[in-house]
Amino acid sequence: MTIRLLLGAVISLALSAVAHAEGKIIGVSWSNFQEERWKTDEAAMKAAIEAAGNSYISADAQSSAAKQLTDIESLINQGADALIILAQDASAIRPAVEKAVAEGIPVIGYDRLIENSDAFYLTFDNKEVGRMQARAVLEAQPEGNYAFIRGSSADPNADLLYSGQMEVLKEAIDAGKIRNVGDAYTDGWLPANAQKNMEQILTTNNNRIDAVIASNDGTAGGVVAALQSQGLAGVVPVSGQDGDQAALNRVALGTQTITVWKDARELGKTAAKIASQLADGTAMDAVEGSVKWAGGPSGVEMNAVFLAPVPITRDNLSVVIDAGWATTDVVCDGVAANAVAACSEGQAGSTTRPSLDICFASDRKHNTRNGSVSFSHERDDETVLGFVKVSVPEKREFGDHGRPGTWQRILIRIGLSEEDPRRYFMIQNVEIFDKSKFYDLSELILSRSRNYKNHVILFIHGFNVSFRDAAYVTAQIATDLNFDGLPCMYSWPSMASLSHRGYMYDTNSARQSRGRLAEFLAQIRTLKGAEMVSIIAHSMGSVALTEALRELVGNAQEKPYSQIVLAAPDMDEDDFRSVASKLTEFSNGVTLYASAHDKALNESKRMAANISRAGDIRDGAPIIVSGIDSIDASSVSNYVFGINHSYYASDRSVLSDIAALLLKGERPPEMRNPTIRRVDGSNGSYWSFP
Repeated sequence: MTIRLLLGAVISLALSAVAHAEGKIIGVSWSNFQEERWKTDEAAMKAAIEAAGNSYISADAQSSAAKQLTDIESLINQGADALIILAQDASAIRPAVEKAVAEGIPVIGYDRLIENSDAFYLTFDNKEVGRMQARAVLEAQPEGNYAFIRGSSADPNADLLYSGQMEVLKEAIDAGKIRNVGDAYTDGWLPANAQKNMEQILTTNNNRIDAVIASNDGTAGGVVAALQSQGLAGVVPVSGQDGDQAALNRVALGTQTITVWKDARELGKTAAKIASQLADGTAMDAVEGSVKWAGGPSGVEMNAVFLAPVPITRDNLSVVIDAGWATTDVVCDGVAANAVAACSEGQAGSTTRPSLDICFASDRKHNTRNGSVSFSHERDDETVLGFVKVSVPEKREFGDHGRPGTWQRILIRIGLSEEDPRRYFMIQNVEIFDKSKFYDLSELILSRSRNYKNHVILFIHGFNVSFRDAAYVTAQIATDLNFDGLPCMYSWPSMASLSHRGYMYDTNSARQSRGRLAEFLAQIRTLKGAEMVSIIAHSMGSVALTEALRELVGNAQEKPYSQIVLAAPDMDEDDFRSVASKLTEFSNGVTLYASAHDKALNESKRMAANISRAGDIRDGAPIIVSGIDSIDASSVSNYVFGINHSYYASDRSVLSDIAALLLKGERPPEMRNPTIRRVDGSNGSYWSFP
C-alpha cells in the first residue's frame, strides 16, 4: 500500500512538472466565424498564446447560445486555466461563466460584455465607435429619414454602440432635422437578418430612407444588399465597424460611408497576454492598463482594458493599407481610376508620395536664393506667412519622429548615405505667401476636411528647434493623429543649439515673439471655415503662448480656441500659476501633460536656480491649478536611453488621448479615455496614465 501511494505521488509530481513545462491551457469560446474578422482575431490570439509557451484550445458555437454553453463547459473539463469568451448571448451562458469562476478559472469577456464582477472585460471603446459612426453619417446626411440597424439584442455591446450614436444625433433628432423611421435589432448579428430588417424598413417608408446607422460591417453588408436591390446603394450613407475586407472595398466604392477599424490583431494579442497573466495568478486589477468600469446595463463594476478604434473613410483608406491590414488590390477592387486617393497611390509605376501642406507663420529672418526659402535663428521685426510641403514616409512606426539619427546624419553630411523618402519626412517646398494667397489655400484645405471638420491645429515648438525641425514635428503629429484639417505651426527664432547660450537665447526669443504670435493667433481665427482652433505648445513654446495670451487679455469677446494642450511646459512654476487662470478665458479646455522622467526639464530646472518647471512632477503629482486638467504621463515616458521630453508626440497613449480630446473635447479626461484615472489629493485633483 505504501509503495502504491509513493508511486502515485511520484507519477503525480511528474505529470505536474510536465504540465508546468508545457505552460498553461488557454480555452477560447468563439460565438461564430461568420464574420471574417474573427479568423483574424483567432490567428493573432493563437500565435501569441503559443509564443508565450501556452496551449490554445477552442470551440466554435456556430451562432448558438445553447452550443456555446456546452462548449464552455467542455473547455473547463479539458483543463483550461483561463477562458476567453466571445459571447453569443451573455445571459444564456451565465451558468457556464459562473461555474468557471467558482472553480477559480479566470474569464475574459472578449469584445462583447459579460457583465460579471469576477470576469475581465477586453474590448474597444464601443461608445466611441458608435459616436464615430454617427458623426460620419451625420456629416454626409445632416437631416432626413434615418434607419437604425442595431446589433443583437442579446449582446450588451449593441446598446453601448446605440448609446454612443444617440449622443451625436440627439440634438438633430430633438430639433426635428432627423427622423427615426426604422429601428431594429439584428438577431445574432447575422447579415441575412440585417438585410431582411432593412428591406422591411424600405417597404414601410416607400424607399424614402436618407441614411442608415448599421452597427457593424456584417449588418452593413446586409443593408447595402437591400439598398442595392432598390438602386439606392451609394446614394444612402451607411455606417459599419470592424474594418472587414469587404467593407473596406465598399468604402472605396462609395456604397459604405465609414467602417470603424478595430485592429483585431492587437485585440487578439492583448487577450492572449491578459489570459496568460491571469492563468499565472495575476490579479485582475494588476493587469497592465486595466481600469475600473461600470458602464454596462446593470452597472456592475469590472476590471477592463479598452483599445482605441480608428474611423476609416474614403479619405484615409491608406491607413489600413499601410498597416498591412488589407491590400490595395482588395480595397480598390472595381474602383475607378483616380476616384480614391489610396487607390491612386497604389497604381503601378506611380512614384507620387502622400504629402502634407502645413501653414506657417514665423518671425525668424529668412533668405530666398534660387527660389529656395531658408530661415535662420535671428529675429525679424515682421512675421511672414506661408506653406511648407512635407512628404510623408511609407516606412515608419507610429510615434517615430521620422528623421535620420545622429550617425545617419553624419553619413549623409559626408556623402556616404542619403535621405530615404520612404523612411523619413522630407521638406519638398517652402513658399512665402501674401495674406490673400495664404487665406485662399488655408480655406481650401479646411473645406476638404472630414474627420476633423473645420479644425485648425497650431503647433508651437520649444527650445532647440529649427524651422525645418518644427515642420517635421508638425507633420508627424498630423500624420499620427490622422488629422485632415489645417495643420499649422508658429516658428519663433530658436537658436537650435543644445547649449547654455542657446537656452538663454531661446528663453528671451520665446518671450519677445509675444506680439507677433498674438497677432497670428487672432489672424488664424478669421479664416473662413475655421470653426475650431486648437493649440499644442511644447516645452518653451508654452512661454511664447502664455506671453502672447497676456497681450490678448481684455480683448477676447468669447473663448476663441477649442483646446489648449501644454506638453512638458518649460516655464517657471510660479510664473505659470500667475498666468494659468487667464488660459481658461481663451479656450474651452486646457490640458497639461507632465512627467517625472523628463531629463530636459530637469536640466532646465538646474539652470533656473532649481525652480520647478510647470511640466515637472513635484511631490509625486503634477502642478494643480483650478480649471486645468493636469495629467501625469510618467508611466508612459520612462525610456532608459531617452530624454523623455517629446513623449507627447512619440507615445501612443498620449497621442491617442490628444486625438480623443481634439475630436470630442470631452473633459475631465476619464470621460474621453477610460484608461486615465483620476487622483484626488489634498491640493486638488489630477489625472494619471496607468
